Amino acid sequence: MVATAKAITALEKGVGAGFLQTRAAQDLRTFIMNTTGLAATDATIEMLKQMDATMKSALSDGVKEEEAAIKTSDELLESKGQEVKAADIGGRAWCGHH
Repeated sequence: MVATAKAITALEKGVGAGFLQTRAAQDLRTFIMNTTGLAATDATIEMLKQMDATMKSALSDGVKEEEAAIKTSDELLESKGQEVKAADIGGRAWCGHH
């Protein structure tokens, strides 16, 4: 996502060629070098913006799913802990221990 954001900024400022010399743009280099004209550059910028938005959305969704999974796991662990405690207390009472 960082490379995409840098590419968008560089292309919007009109320094696409200089940006292509950086490491962050290696994966974008071939595509950008093969495009010609202002329309192609605008299309490239729009495509990169869409890619960036898609990646951010996917990351956000993934984080939400992970947080929900952690919450569920914590709830299950708490519930199991309560079961173990109740079984221990019940077992002690059954054996006559307090």
